Amino acid sequence: MDHMGMAMGGGDVCPMSMTFHWRVEECVLFSGWHIKTAGEFWLSGLAIIGFCIIRELLLYVSKRHELKALRNNTSKRSEDNQHMLTEGLPKSIFRLPYSFRVVDALLYGCSVAMGYWLMLIVMTYNAGLCFFVLFGFIFARLVFHTQTKREQRQLEELSLAEEERDHCHVHT
Repeated sequence: MDHMGMAMGGGDVCPMSMTFHWRVEECVLFSGWHIKTAGEFWLSGLAIIGFCIIRELLLYVSKRHELKALRNNTSKRSEDNQHMLTEGLPKSIFRLPYSFRVVDALLYGCSVAMGYWLMLIVMTYNAGLCFFVLFGFIFARLVFHTQTKREQRQLEELSLAEEERDHCHVHT
């Protein structure tokens, strides 16, 4: 049985291999993304690198969005509802607006979807495309990692300050 090709509509054939290979001809994610020439291969590689950068950007934007929401929420705290059943946890976490949670969920969903698409590109077993994914993630980490870590530290500091402020109040 020949597993090297899979018929597409109109007689167009996409090669399929279950071992790593270096072929230029490849179908990526969709039948419409059929690479046939070296030029298309390099353009696809640039698009893949762009997907990696966008995915890392989504993670960064998500952290930044979370920090902004927590800062806004902390500044609008009311002392009335300090005493909650969630004693010991930062109170601002439980009063985040619904709009924040929707945007956060959408950012997370887009990031997960892009991660799966990139995984499927690697699963074409095309070594060249795998290197584009690897290079894209390396480059994106180089660009966004420092900012993302800075945002994470600020979130942690804000959360610690929130907890310290809660422990200084007497609850009756």
